[in-house]
Amino acid sequence: MRELTEEEFTITVGPPFESVKNLCVHIVVAIEYNIDSFVKKMDIDGEEIHKTLDGLSKEELITRWEEADKELLKQLKNAGESILFPNFVSGGDIVIEPADFYMQYILHTTSHRGQLLSLLKILGKEGKTTDYLFYLFHLEEQ
Repeated sequence: MRELTEEEFTITVGPPFESVKNLCVHIVVAIEYNIDSFVKKMDIDGEEIHKTLDGLSKEELITRWEEADKELLKQLKNAGESILFPNFVSGGDIVIEPADFYMQYILHTTSHRGQLLSLLKILGKEGKTTDYLFYLFHLEEQ
């Protein structure tokens, strides 16, 4: 994504998120909101996070995503207690273990990484592998 121009990053390509930037904003909002709200147990406003992230440049947003991923990993490595999470299907809350919380993030963003790859291909760009292991290799290099 760093190779995209700011225009390519924000141009309307198609549903469901319309642009690469909108999809990235969605992913980072979810990570930051979930960490702050359910792991750190802070009272936060998801709409405010969205507004802030939407105002960032491409580079700022990608950097924020990287920082959010690292924070998620740090929080979950140190998490010793279960996480109370809203049940979006039947209401109420469910209790999940930190490993399951992290697994949800990995599985959910797998579909978003596929969507990002599709958007990049529509823009005529070469895609990168979306395999999670390659992401871990990238983190290790940093």
